[in-house]
Amino acid sequence: MEKLTAQEYRNLAAGSRSAKEESFDRCDTDGFLSQWAHGLHSQLYFRLAELAENNWESDFPALFYAGTNDRVPAKIIYVRDKFSYNGGMKALWAIVDPSTGKFTGQFLPTGKNSRKQKSAGVWEGTEIAPAYAKIDGRGTGLSGSAWVSVYRTDGGMPPSCLNVKTESEAREETVTRMVKYCEENFAPAPHVSERTSSKGKEYTAIVTSANRGNIGSDIAIHVYGPGFILVKISGYNVSAGMVPFYSFEEATHYMDYAFGKIHA
Repeated sequence: MEKLTAQEYRNLAAGSRSAKEESFDRCDTDGFLSQWAHGLHSQLYFRLAELAENNWESDFPALFYAGTNDRVPAKIIYVRDKFSYNGGMKALWAIVDPSTGKFTGQFLPTGKNSRKQKSAGVWEGTEIAPAYAKIDGRGTGLSGSAWVSVYRTDGGMPPSCLNVKTESEAREETVTRMVKYCEENFAPAPHVSERTSSKGKEYTAIVTSANRGNIGSDIAIHVYGPGFILVKISGYNVSAGMVPFYSFEEATHYMDYAFGKIHA
């Protein structure tokens, strides 16, 4: 994409605004569609001028882990809103596996007051990211609509969120973190073994135990990778069986809550 200076964009905006006014003066020949198009392009150029003055950066929503304030590997996507009467779209946070760059299948609502975000151990704030502007639209003809939007040019999240590794390397790193967590929070020392699921998927099993009040509970953790961890705590949330989590932080948050280390 070609980038101009802020003043050059302002000159283009002024030209579009003048063209809109000229079209209005001779509306019997040009009509309101030309005026609308000139006005929209004037808005676009003004927005590009602002971005140029700010080193092509802007503020965007971002998702952070509650415990460390580290950036969650996640990006905002738009999906069809089934509750919209006119086929509208809604925004969702899509969690990304940092070892592969692919979506994990976990989605969270956007917005700073989301209870689902809180229960997942994350919170929404803002961050500065590289940006550009474009004309967006929906529909066609007179029934359509168009507007100027600013979008991220880094793919939806900072490149530092990704740490692409081989599957075994990513699992080993997560196992190391999980074993350390268990050693610091539970007793006895965790037992670790390599296993293969019935579907042929390799995972690492970690077994330990701890007391919930006066009740002893066995803890079974199956680590398939940084983006998929199963946890089962005997005598707790029994009907759920092995509970799936999509990050180390989610899994440890669940265990911290189960053993009273944190409160909802």
